[in-house]
Amino acid sequence: MLWLCIRLPALVSEAHAAGEREALERLAAWAYQWSSLVTYRVGGGVDAPLLWLEFGASHTLFGGHAALLTRIEAGLKRLGYSHSCALAPSPSAAALLARAPAGTQRRVFTRAQLRTQLQSLPLSLREQPPQVVAALQAAGLRRGGAALALAAAALARRFGPQCCQYLARLTGEAGDPQPACRLPDRYRARCEVDQDVHNTTVLLFPLR
Repeated sequence: MLWLCIRLPALVSEAHAAGEREALERLAAWAYQWSSLVTYRVGGGVDAPLLWLEFGASHTLFGGHAALLTRIEAGLKRLGYSHSCALAPSPSAAALLARAPAGTQRRVFTRAQLRTQLQSLPLSLREQPPQVVAALQAAGLRRGGAALALAAAALARRFGPQCCQYLARLTGEAGDPQPACRLPDRYRARCEVDQDVHNTTVLLFPLR
């Protein structure tokens, strides 16, 4: 499988969980035109909201990976969302690459390419408890390659089984299941305008 992760750092104007969830639900419904498996996660802490699409099964219908990604990014731009996108063989890896600094290669298609890409990325990008990241760094591990070089048993013994499990999900060596979001039976939205409407073209933006 191949996953697209879309990171949305400015999903709503203010940090408001209810507003984020509503916006993500609308975006997930919109994203189902591109994929049969869509899921999302509301932002928490310092992380931005994330939207995932299973990418591998449908890209041939839209002219290939590059063409489909271009369509999706153009659609997000038309909707007014700033974003960063990443492709990877697992949802966790796609999320990590979407958070990576500018200039990072964010499109990897195989597990071998993914392991190569993870070598130089800082451990601080991983979705692990701060105390685990601090323990890894205190042991002299700063980059992904250092952690990947350790045996799984030694990693679990020193830093806990969750660290090892996350690494296996990240690299695609273990399953990384994501719950598919379910489309509502009915869709309703409300958009308020701050002026009298005399020209119906004003309504085109909310209708999109």
